Amino acid sequence: MVLVLLLPVGGAGGSSLEALYPPDMTVIKFQSMPVTIRVPEGFADKLYVSVNMKDLKELDVKNEFVCFTVRLRDGPNEFEVTAYRKGDHVGKIFRKAFRLAERISMFRKAPRGYAEIDFHMTDTSLCAGCHAMQPSAYDLLPVKDEMNKIDWLGIGGSYYGRESSCYSCHKDIAEYPFVHEPVLAWNCLECHNRNALPIYSVLEPSMESCLQCHTKEKDDWLTRKYYHGPFNTGSCTICHNPHASENPFVLHQTVWDLCVGCHEGKGSGLHILKDFGAIDRQGRGHPTRGKKDPLREDRELSCSSCHEPHASDSPKLWRLKVGSGLELCAECHMRLLK
Repeated sequence: MVLVLLLPVGGAGGSSLEALYPPDMTVIKFQSMPVTIRVPEGFADKLYVSVNMKDLKELDVKNEFVCFTVRLRDGPNEFEVTAYRKGDHVGKIFRKAFRLAERISMFRKAPRGYAEIDFHMTDTSLCAGCHAMQPSAYDLLPVKDEMNKIDWLGIGGSYYGRESSCYSCHKDIAEYPFVHEPVLAWNCLECHNRNALPIYSVLEPSMESCLQCHTKEKDDWLTRKYYHGPFNTGSCTICHNPHASENPFVLHQTVWDLCVGCHEGKGSGLHILKDFGAIDRQGRGHPTRGKKDPLREDRELSCSSCHEPHASDSPKLWRLKVGSGLELCAECHMRLLK
């Protein structure tokens, strides 16, 4: 078992700040990282938190332990916690963290020296004084039963979160406009396995967990002839955040940005016209965004206007059941003429 690292800043004998979590050069998989700082009694009255040179939080020190979360960008991150007492600087903690991002080639693996430390596999006895470290009876309920009770237009997930042992430490993961349903209900154990090693890990590949609930999609997609790469490898989390996101369908980025992150150069639309031996007179390609989607008038034109993001019966994952790209173009442009 890995012990929680106590990393003092200046001084000795428990007279300085201690970062209980995370240790320096930690690998994080998702956008929120919990932080726990121990502040000796009388040492400081305020903590200031900055991430990647941006000031984020000002925290009053009311107890020996100060817990909070910070949001990380993809790849390397740096954060500082600076302590003050009556306006005087008394200590600082500096840490590096690396957020993995499977969709971005340079961030798929952490640099040498970084390590993933699973918090729930460490000694959490210090946390147990304030936090329930075991699942509650609510956490064990099936998500489908509880989702029917949520007041979608009211306080929703926040109310149900209070019944979950996970909520007090992890509530930040749901503070986005688009929230995955199990997270909204705070039924974390619908996906996280408390009997796994490391504890609370998720079955891999992630699609095996996802399709247990997304049964309609499973019946549809798995009968198709052609699969998108992430879907074919069973890695739903390459494109989707399993918790919450700023984007519809809990995507890590907007559809267009997400696609061109892997399919570099396709955003110009030149590939669409080159398939027919033609290029725009001004050297431009076919629009790939910035216009309305002819097939779905409530959405903006994007890569998914022409391509299915999961599976299709048509070559190149064309959205419509067509035999060629020319047929797809004709279908869209006929709609534009109506």
